[in-house]
Amino acid sequence: MNLRRSLLIALMVFGVASANAGVVAIGEFAGDLYEGFEGIGSPGGYQSPLGIMGGAATVDDSLAHTIMIAYSLQSGLTGESIYPYNGNLMGGSVTGWFTINFTTPVVDFGGFFGTADDLQGSSITFKDAGGAVIDSMAFPLTHPQWTWYGWHSDTPIATIDIHAAASPGLGVTLDDFRANVPEPSALGLLLVGIGLVLRRR
Repeated sequence: MNLRRSLLIALMVFGVASANAGVVAIGEFAGDLYEGFEGIGSPGGYQSPLGIMGGAATVDDSLAHTIMIAYSLQSGLTGESIYPYNGNLMGGSVTGWFTINFTTPVVDFGGFFGTADDLQGSSITFKDAGGAVIDSMAFPLTHPQWTWYGWHSDTPIATIDIHAAASPGLGVTLDDFRANVPEPSALGLLLVGIGLVLRRR
């Protein structure tokens, strides 16, 4: 009876933790996966979805279906330019509306995002492997500089949709992406432990 009560309590605690899971901001981290946009190819436009992070993810400009690899980006509106955050090359979405998809959903994702344009009305949406929305929030960028954004989610993230402005057409630059894959789930470890206890009994 005590074992059953312990199992029920543990499952209830896990259920409450899962129900409260959301996306929270985090600082810079090293990451299991990395993309610096240096080894994809020479500067130019590449048809997307474009494989990144050694094939563990893709990035796709949602409208132009072209991802830029560039030494710099200059805005025709502000006249300002932005250069790679790290190294000689950076990635870029020409419309500012783009999607990152992970082959295996991740619990942490982050990177440096920049723009040379004046962007208003930004948003970012995180989805799980089934396409359900985990969380959504604003995604402001200040020109012409780089901004670190990093997030953690207890529910693994399969897709990230970014609208850098309310309307598409203004470029966004990308650099130094990194991500962490999930560790064995707490529920999985719990069930393994219970199995061992039952076996010993």
